Amino acid sequence: MTTEERFVKIENTLEVVTENLARHEAAIRDLIVVSRTLLDSQKELQETHQRDHEAWRETIRDVARQIAESRREVDDKLKALTEQTAETDKRLNALIEIVDEIIRRRKNGES
Repeated sequence: MTTEERFVKIENTLEVVTENLARHEAAIRDLIVVSRTLLDSQKELQETHQRDHEAWRETIRDVARQIAESRREVDDKLKALTEQTAETDKRLNALIEIVDEIIRRRKNGES
């Protein structure tokens, strides 16, 4: 092989290597773009997830507050109803005693 043939062969090899490097550089740039896109998407997804999570937590807090408030209202109403029932029972017992006394008087001949 002559020197000129060796130079031609080396030049051809360098061209192939250069083309391969160019393709690899383009592929690496494409991978970098994809990687950045994925990272940006992941960051956006995490932010969205965090916002949604906070919104759910706030909703749960609101529901818990509403339940506690409703429970207090029910407890208050139940207490008031219990008091009213006790008062009604007292009055009813008093009425029963009066009616009972009237009936006994009539049985015993009293008017």
